[in-house]
Amino acid sequence: MCKPTLTAGNVTPSQGSTSTIYTYLVNYTDADNDKPTVIYIIINGIPYNMTKQDLSDNIFTDGCLFYYTTTLSKGNHTFHFEASDGIYFIRTPSVGEITEPIVSEDKYRAYAEGNDDGKDDNGKTSAIPGYNIFILISALCIISIMLIKRRRS
Repeated sequence: MCKPTLTAGNVTPSQGSTSTIYTYLVNYTDADNDKPTVIYIIINGIPYNMTKQDLSDNIFTDGCLFYYTTTLSKGNHTFHFEASDGIYFIRTPSVGEITEPIVSEDKYRAYAEGNDDGKDDNGKTSAIPGYNIFILISALCIISIMLIKRRRS
């Protein structure tokens, strides 16, 4: 009986915002062609079931890709992968965590929710604080359209 392996574990993209969809991917290989009884991505200490990328691929001797997609909260995140073929339990990395991705706040969502303080994630004033210029231009366009319609009536 051979112990399976997990390789090429990663997350893409490695940075983004709270509205970015992150994909965790790992390659499961088993020389005995044993399918995994469980395969998890552990994000910030919480396990999530992964899905086989090619559902018709039942040959595990040459590897099968498993994935999990999600959005994440603002901040730094950690992860590792765990799997079992029913006999052996494996983990990658074997110890510790991978620290990725770095997630920033989605400025559009923050503005819509009224949480935008006009600063970026480092506390510096944004180039367009709170997207006030966008709102101002939108308001001016609406007023202009209303005035044009009023003159035509």
